[in-house]
Amino acid sequence: MSLPEFKELGLALAYPKNTWAQRLPEIQDVLYVLRLTEEQRSFTSFQDVNPAYIRNTLLVAAAVSDVIYDAHQKDPEQARRIIATAIVELAPKEARCLRNQDFAAARTVLDPALENKAQEEMVDVCECESCSNLRQIAACGLACGD
Repeated sequence: MSLPEFKELGLALAYPKNTWAQRLPEIQDVLYVLRLTEEQRSFTSFQDVNPAYIRNTLLVAAAVSDVIYDAHQKDPEQARRIIATAIVELAPKEARCLRNQDFAAARTVLDPALENKAQEEMVDVCECESCSNLRQIAACGLACGD
């Protein structure tokens, strides 16, 4: 199955709200489970304590598995972009915020201009509803003289 097929079926990454733990996978861990690298970031340390992270990492790996091996062999950076695209596209609505470090990490691979932005600047370029509301509040405060 390919990423478009995963999306067509409505598959998305799990994003439990009642946890402190990282939920969206790191690109390095997806490469690790696909055995394209020996280095991993969080995968083995999360195996017993963060099942959502493990499921999400495996879901992204499955979504990109049809194209990732050829891409990685030709251009490892392209492989990272493919994984980042899958993370971004499979992220549920509540996770699609640039103030979410996990989501921002994937988006930064796709848009390197985000790399050096401060948290406040991320609000200005984020498309999520929460950041839109923050921009409206800030605009109202400026317009009202606060």
